[in-house]
Amino acid sequence: MYKRTIYIDGPAGNAFNLIATARTMAKDLDYTKSSIRKLTNQMTEPKDYDTLVQIFLFYFGDYVDLVDREGESKNEFYSQKSFIAIDNAVKA
Repeated sequence: MYKRTIYIDGPAGNAFNLIATARTMAKDLDYTKSSIRKLTNQMTEPKDYDTLVQIFLFYFGDYVDLVDREGESKNEFYSQKSFIAIDNAVKA
C-alpha cells in the first residue's frame, strides 16, 4: 500500500470524499464488507467534520497525509484533539 496525500482544504478533503476514500482504502486493505459498512456508519454518525477526520485518521493515518493549502501536514493536529471512543471491531 502506498502513502497518499489528501489536500484537506480542497474538494478531496470534503466529508463525502473522505468517506468514499475510506471505503476504497478499506477494500484495498481487505476489510470485510461488514467491516466496511460499520466503518461507513461510524464516519457518518458524527455531526462535525473534525470527528469524521479523526475517525478517518484512526483507521488510515498510516496510509494518508492530510495537508492544508500551504502543504503543512494536519495529521498531528487532528490526532491531538480530544477524541471520541472508536469501535476497534471495525478493523477485525
